[in-house]
Amino acid sequence: MRTLKWSTVVAVVLGLVLAGSAQAQFTKVGQAGATFLKIETGARANAMGGAQVAAVRDASALYWNPAGIGFLARTSVHFSHNQWIGGLQHNFFAVAVPMPGVGAVGFALTSMLYGDMDVTTVEQPDGTGETFGASDFALTLAFARQMTDNFTVGIAVKYVRQKIWDMTASGLAWDIGTDFRTPFRGLHFGASITNFGQNLVFRGQQLLIKQKEYTNITTVAMYQAESYQLPLQFKLGIAYDALQSDVNSLVLCVDGVHPNDNLEYVNLGAEYGWKNMVFLRAGYKVNTDIQGLSFGGGLNFNAGGIEASLDYAYSKMMYFDNVQRFSIGFMF
Repeated sequence: MRTLKWSTVVAVVLGLVLAGSAQAQFTKVGQAGATFLKIETGARANAMGGAQVAAVRDASALYWNPAGIGFLARTSVHFSHNQWIGGLQHNFFAVAVPMPGVGAVGFALTSMLYGDMDVTTVEQPDGTGETFGASDFALTLAFARQMTDNFTVGIAVKYVRQKIWDMTASGLAWDIGTDFRTPFRGLHFGASITNFGQNLVFRGQQLLIKQKEYTNITTVAMYQAESYQLPLQFKLGIAYDALQSDVNSLVLCVDGVHPNDNLEYVNLGAEYGWKNMVFLRAGYKVNTDIQGLSFGGGLNFNAGGIEASLDYAYSKMMYFDNVQRFSIGFMF
């Protein structure tokens, strides 16, 4: 068994420094943009109320806590589809590959599609007959390494891009996380900071202003768009394997979340498993504006040495249609 090394201490100190930087920015309620980065992914995770920082077990860790892929023994593939509020389409795809003696690498792609919208003007408030589209996109690359047999550190860089009509905004963001399996049976701790990066600003043709001041002279100017910060989040999580046998299992989880654009809230979750094949899950979000109860289930099965999982989650939403999520995963 490996012992705690100086590199572990450095990683922990780095995490605390970033946490301190994050704390300093938690002042502007409702001021962050690129909020698609906050939409939680994975049916298992969402059925458990989003309490996943210390409980994630597959490639979806690239959203929740990049350190989570450091404990993977096999390649993990994850895809999640989310019917978000307002009919919006949110998708997440991730692959994580362990490299013995080196660590684990991961790749993830997040997309948000808003559909076509009508172009309106003051003169034509019902529409001009033209349409425009909008979309969000994030590409993530991650690396995680076991510092000891029970402690991993992960870091991820993501390229974030938002587009509306011919206007775009893009930049880089960072995630960092730790995952610790304590000596106490079944007790796990996790921490992550996500979307730590530069402010974004929209640029494009819609900012141009053309005015004809004289008969043959047209002046051209450009609006200066205001920059906006990313939705930074600091999360601490605990997961406990309250019951673990060949037939029954029970996982209890709790996460505390500290965002830079809203009040702190708590995610609570539980998962019951029967013979590692059938799972029932439930969760609840405390102190959120529109989200609360969630529940769902999943099926695991083996086929030719490949472990596959199918998961479903249903989340109650205030003021909006309730949200359904579907996920499929493979381990090989």
